[in-house]
Amino acid sequence: HASMPPWNSTRVLHIDEIIHAGNLAYVVGHATIVPEGGSAPVVISRTLDIRVRQNDGAWLFARDMVTPLPLPARIPTP
Repeated sequence: HASMPPWNSTRVLHIDEIIHAGNLAYVVGHATIVPEGGSAPVVISRTLDIRVRQNDGAWLFARDMVTPLPLPARIPTP
């Protein structure tokens, strides 16, 4: 994470669903960004994380999948 660019404050991660069974869990979510000008948020990606519970109770990523979505050709200005 240290090599990643700074987080854009107009981007928000949303958790849509968490389901677990025993020591496995999946987390489904999406990310939005607010376009310049402050119009409605636009969904820019969907995520699916598979997590495994460790002996100490921590949930670590086993797999992480991000599906970027294309931005609209033109984002309307309010």
